[in-house]
Amino acid sequence: METQTKGYTPHPGVPAAISLEAAGLLKDVQQMMQQDPQGAHNAALRLVSLLTPPESSGSTAPQGGLAPWQMRKVNRYLRATMDHSMQVKDLANQVSLSASHFSRAFKISFGTTPHVYIIRLMLELAQTLMLTRRDSLSQIALLCGLEDQAHLSKLFRREVGETPGAWRRRNL
Repeated sequence: METQTKGYTPHPGVPAAISLEAAGLLKDVQQMMQQDPQGAHNAALRLVSLLTPPESSGSTAPQGGLAPWQMRKVNRYLRATMDHSMQVKDLANQVSLSASHFSRAFKISFGTTPHVYIIRLMLELAQTLMLTRRDSLSQIALLCGLEDQAHLSKLFRREVGETPGAWRRRNL
């Protein structure tokens, strides 16, 4: 993201840093609309998250969910260890919770189960690799922590709605 946006005028009452970051995210969304719709979607979600005011109750974590620091720690751990399989107990250990309590809290905080979230992260990584590398789909599947190309294709088609090969050709 650029630190300066040409022709940018800050909005009254909005901190300049947030307003500038929002302008940069909006520019990212506009640039990615045609070549990377999923990337544009992710940037738009970051923009919405940035501009959504915190709840007035003083707590940013949903009732019964993970604390914000726990969410960040689990998310960083998942992204760093994507290349090998992990179990819920491994994730729970990151934030010193039991596996069952962690699973319930994770679903409240992230809106989905740990398994589905991990699959989405793997597919997000696969999409990035398909656009930035010339590796075969079977190699990309292995780099994402999946068993083989068939597994990648099955999950990709279910989540994205088309095969990885077709998606790659359309987005390159």
